[in-house]
Amino acid sequence: MTRYREAFEARDLDAILESLAPDVVINSPISRRVTFRGREEARRLFEIVLDLLGETRYTHELADGDVRVAVFHAQLAGREMHEVQVMRLDAEGRVKELTLFLRPLPGITALAAALGPRLARRKGRLAAAVVAAYARPLAVVTEIGDRISTRFV
Repeated sequence: MTRYREAFEARDLDAILESLAPDVVINSPISRRVTFRGREEARRLFEIVLDLLGETRYTHELADGDVRVAVFHAQLAGREMHEVQVMRLDAEGRVKELTLFLRPLPGITALAAALGPRLARRKGRLAAAVVAAYARPLAVVTEIGDRISTRFV
């Protein structure tokens, strides 16, 4: 966990990948249908994530056996996002499974709108355009909804 956290805070892609098990599984916070498997898929994901996120910081870590939980704060396009990362470690202390939970909703949809099309580009421009066509309006609607509806709560 410490290797992963330090590598992520330093924005060191190679060190992040070294902290992951070769057969790592990363569970998306956006869709249960999206899972990244192995270091090569993790590389594609982290290249984009590191490019998208602004300031990042870890605030808490918890440990129980081979499970680690970290609380993470980041900036994405001027929005504060909070993430809980649940990690399972292998016998060498590398991350073998990473499950991510994000809040608030406008942050999740902004991440989907920024990340989704860039990930889809590997399957072609049409795939990226389709993902953008769904994700970007959702991000706008949730941002506007958050600004307006929270005044009534």
